[in-house]
Amino acid sequence: MKRKERISIIISLLFFASICFSSEIKVDIGESYAIRKGDEKITLGGRVRAYTLDSSWTTIDQSSLGGMSLNTILNNLISSGKTKFYINDGTYYLDGEIKIEKDNIILQGQSQINTKIIQNNIASNVIEITAGGTQILDLNIDNSLGKVAVYSINSNNTSLRNCIINGSDNNPAVAFYGNNTVDDITAVESGNLNFNNVIENNMINSPLNGSNKDGVIFVKQKNGLVKGNTLSGSRIAFYLSRDSEVSYNTIKNSSTNGIRYTVPAYDNKIINNIIQDVKASGIVVDRNDKGITPSDYRATNLTISNNNISGSRYFGIEISNLMSSTIDNNIIENIDFNGVYLLYSDSLFISQNKIYETGLCLVNGMLWAWDKNLNSGILLDYMVTNSIMDSNEIINSINSCPHGIKVQSNDSNINNSITYNNISGYFINGVVAKDTSPENTYIFGNVINLSLLPVLENIKWTSTIGTVTLTWDPQIGAIGYEIEKDGNIIDNGNSTSYTVTGLASSTNYNFKVRVKLGIWSDEITAITMTPVLKNIKAETTEDSVALTWDPEISATGYEIEADGKIIDNGNNTSYKITGLKSDTNYSYKVRAKNGLWSDEITAKTLSSVVPPPDPVILPVLKNIKANTTENSVTLTWDEEIGAIGYEVGVDGKILDIGNNTTYTITGLKSATNYNYKVRAKNGIWSDTIIAKTLSPVIPPPPDPVILPVLKNIKAITTENSVTLTWDEEIGATGYEIEIDGKILDNGNNTSYKVTVLKPATNYNYKVRAKNGTWSDVITATTLSPAIPPPNPVILPVLKNIKATTTENSVTLTWDGEVGATGYEIEVEGKIIDNGNSTSYTVTGLKSATNYSYKVRAKNGTWSDVITATTLKPVIPPPDPIILPVLKNIKATTTENSVTLTWDEEIGATGYEIYINGKILDNGNNTSYTVTGLKSATSYSYKVRAKNGTWSDVITATTLSSVILPPDPVVPPDDSKKPSVKVPVVSVIPQAIAPISPVGKNNLVASSATTVSNKTDNRVDNKDINKGNSEADSDKDTDGLSSSTKSDEATNRKSDPEKQDISHNNKLLIFISAILGLSAIAVFARIRLFRKKI
Repeated sequence: MKRKERISIIISLLFFASICFSSEIKVDIGESYAIRKGDEKITLGGRVRAYTLDSSWTTIDQSSLGGMSLNTILNNLISSGKTKFYINDGTYYLDGEIKIEKDNIILQGQSQINTKIIQNNIASNVIEITAGGTQILDLNIDNSLGKVAVYSINSNNTSLRNCIINGSDNNPAVAFYGNNTVDDITAVESGNLNFNNVIENNMINSPLNGSNKDGVIFVKQKNGLVKGNTLSGSRIAFYLSRDSEVSYNTIKNSSTNGIRYTVPAYDNKIINNIIQDVKASGIVVDRNDKGITPSDYRATNLTISNNNISGSRYFGIEISNLMSSTIDNNIIENIDFNGVYLLYSDSLFISQNKIYETGLCLVNGMLWAWDKNLNSGILLDYMVTNSIMDSNEIINSINSCPHGIKVQSNDSNINNSITYNNISGYFINGVVAKDTSPENTYIFGNVINLSLLPVLENIKWTSTIGTVTLTWDPQIGAIGYEIEKDGNIIDNGNSTSYTVTGLASSTNYNFKVRVKLGIWSDEITAITMTPVLKNIKAETTEDSVALTWDPEISATGYEIEADGKIIDNGNNTSYKITGLKSDTNYSYKVRAKNGLWSDEITAKTLSSVVPPPDPVILPVLKNIKANTTENSVTLTWDEEIGAIGYEVGVDGKILDIGNNTTYTITGLKSATNYNYKVRAKNGIWSDTIIAKTLSPVIPPPPDPVILPVLKNIKAITTENSVTLTWDEEIGATGYEIEIDGKILDNGNNTSYKVTVLKPATNYNYKVRAKNGTWSDVITATTLSPAIPPPNPVILPVLKNIKATTTENSVTLTWDGEVGATGYEIEVEGKIIDNGNSTSYTVTGLKSATNYSYKVRAKNGTWSDVITATTLKPVIPPPDPIILPVLKNIKATTTENSVTLTWDEEIGATGYEIYINGKILDNGNNTSYTVTGLKSATSYSYKVRAKNGTWSDVITATTLSSVILPPDPVVPPDDSKKPSVKVPVVSVIPQAIAPISPVGKNNLVASSATTVSNKTDNRVDNKDINKGNSEADSDKDTDGLSSSTKSDEATNRKSDPEKQDISHNNKLLIFISAILGLSAIAVFARIRLFRKKI
């Protein structure tokens, strides 16, 4: 047993003990949770009952619940046999339903406002009644989170009085259901109904926003009463009942009807109710079972009387399937369409109703689909017979309405009477009905006094050469407008403008306009315009302009526009303007009176001959500023009087910028300094202007994405429903539907179904993705009552059927068939619906395999079997051959170049070199030279055959430069033996390459000394290095990497044979080498000198 249940039982036992062992318990009401017994009695007064609070009552107080929910306490007490409960003021929470399953239970609150019960369980009703004699009084019930506040089924003698009820947004607030063991029709016809149930004097808020429109449900009742309640947000559903009454209720702002009454039903009353501002009809009588045919009325003796209905957006009172009933003394006003609407009814008495201002859809807009030409005070639509419309007052004093009383001419409305009605105001027709067979409408004694709407205001006309356009202000309540032209009346619909084309120019035309049912305007005379004048010329002197033009036959005079002023030129075809400045442009226009203006005529006066003045040297410009952005600089300065233009110095160039006092340079780097100068032409340059561009600015986040209109929106209809579907929109967080001016959140569903609609009726909707663009209005028409379909048409075999194959797929195509509603394919014995597509692809098949198919139009003849063979697989090409590393790669260097060579690779399609992070295509060449390099510098390369393996990195060091000594001095005496003075040679260290051992006890420079050619009077390098090149013919010491040289040095140190040269010998060899090189240089200079002399 759960802990909560054990606590509940203990509390209940304590109650029983208090009853047994205490002769009297006196606890003030509102301060305890106890059972009263003994002599103390409290009388509970009320509008309809008087109870004495004695020992039979259980009083419940909020502070003594012991942490348990009110429903748990009450359910336990009811189970234990308690029947009367007095609940003190306070706030009580429920986590489930208060279940009343025993007869004669009373729940009495201390006060209607302060005894508050709140449901926290979204899956539960507040009070659920399944037994008789239950009474619920003076409670404040908040059921905004739960299901139904008060739910009664199969209960008799049950009442709900004086409560405040706040219902949920998707369930009725109050629901009294009758016998659920018998079907609806049988229950009503046999009288097997629940009885004596009452819903009275409650304040009910039921803000329903879904498909459920019933805020208060009273169904399958007999001798029942729904009286004196105030209901907002929804309607009273008064269904399938007998001898019951809905009266003195106030219903406001319902999202649908005010009161909906469904048949079959008998001997009921709907009286003295106030119904305001509902979105559909104020009171509607309809078939509960749509299968009931018009001839099966099954509803008699309904009284609809003394109700006040205003602001309904559909009809005031809407009647269907009713007979032998009375509709009288109702006030019906400010209705969008019809005051009283009748359909499928017989023997109705409609009398002494006051019907004011119908047809207001012209003012309010069309909330519902309806033919506004049928708007009437009373409309008999279809199959209305033997009914009387007598002594009704029908007045329209604000807006126009087509008819006072109208009987549709369709041979089904028969033997009706229209007598002694008073019809006045803005109607096109007072009474519209046929008094001849078969309708035989009796029309007598009606007083009809129709009025005309006032003259339209602000009527204007405009014209061109061949057209006249009339415009006017819209008239409130207008049902259309008319124009009189040449004695003919033209219906202009609801448009407030009218254009006539194909008229002659310069001609007068006369019109009148009015609102339908209105007074004609005075005659309007409009004149078409004269065309543009021809052959306009302008002749100029230094101080005048003379305009001339050809005369226009229909012109009554001419006008000139000069300096924004209109000048009347009478009938003259020329005009001269004098006193003008020389060398100046002047602009004019001309026209015939009431004609089209010419294009602008620009005339320039002649120049005067004046000697030019001496040039003026203008000063430095003032107020020079530089405004910067990330990538631009804008220079500005004050205008200099006398300047004929300005120049800007940019990057050493002078730019002519005309007369502008600003100049912008774009495409600059951010956060960078730039220098400029400016001057007036022939003026003094400014100092250098340094402008620094701004640092980059982080851009703001992008604007939110507005999703597009949903695609593939469809509306599927039945007789009484519309289902909207659309394609899913990528990025949508949900969808919304606009219905009756309200926006519904449809979650992530891509379909929405609207039910309980009328057959053969237009309904309008719009849909969108959240934060997306609304669709156009979707108009869906519900189906007419079902008619047996014609015999199906058997379509022929499809034409031009083809099968296209790949290794693993087959695509079938065919020609579209006229009349086809779709196509089907038979694949492996299964029928596949292919929609309207004329192609179908089957994938995931085996290669080189036969597959069989059939196709047809839906309800058509199958094709013969189509056999398609998938293609054989394609054998992929072999993997590419990866060539090996190139062989015999060498690098030969000079002071400023490196030449790479290698052996040709069999099968190579070319070669590539990797230099400085880039791959160069070397074609089929097996060598590559890099020039323009620095001397004595290491460079790295890699080479490969195309599609081959890269070589290791090749490091090549360019040669060092050698600085030569100056030329020798030669004595001038030719007779003496020439003697040469050799200056001391200074050998610069970097000109001498490092010494490396070539063989045992032999030394040679590791790099050749570079010398210019003979034209520079210097020794050729070939002679100097001849011995070295022979000795090193098989070695390339310059090509060795630093690591290779280091290895050689290590080897030399470890080789005993290479350590027999003493330190002194090494020094001697070094000095000898220096002297030898110096001698060679001197010898070379002497040879050059001898050749010169």
